Amino acid sequence: MSTSSFVRPMLLLGAMVWLAAPSIAQTPPAPTPPPPYQWPATLRNAQVLPADMGAQALRGTMIVFATGLGVRCSYCHVGGDDVPLAERDFASDANPKKAIARAMMRMTTAINEEALAAIPGLNQPRVTCYSCHRGAVTPLLRPEQPVVVPTPPPLPPPAH
Repeated sequence: MSTSSFVRPMLLLGAMVWLAAPSIAQTPPAPTPPPPYQWPATLRNAQVLPADMGAQALRGTMIVFATGLGVRCSYCHVGGDDVPLAERDFASDANPKKAIARAMMRMTTAINEEALAAIPGLNQPRVTCYSCHRGAVTPLLRPEQPVVVPTPPPLPPPAH
């Protein structure tokens, strides 16, 4: 076997490996993300919210709850934040905070439809989760900063 008959195939093999190396070394493509969550048009296990409220109204309501308390879905619904929305059992009552949320919804409905509606002169009274919670799980019971009330000016002396 001559040296040239050995060197030529080895050079050819080396060139093929060199040309193929970039395609072999490339990282695999990222996994395809799951499709966007499809909000249901009707609710299962609806006890306070209307079962037929529609997908957009449900989404908007859940966003109001989440921002009002500064939480994510898993605060009231079973499953951690790493569980995709499509895999959650939103109808489940296993998370006890869901019962608290229902009670709070009933309370705000009563405040809006009964207490505030009975006050003459109020136009469209509206209390929401944010009214008390201010983006925190525990409602604020007093202002964070002391409220400074200005001293009123002295009354004029009585006329004689």
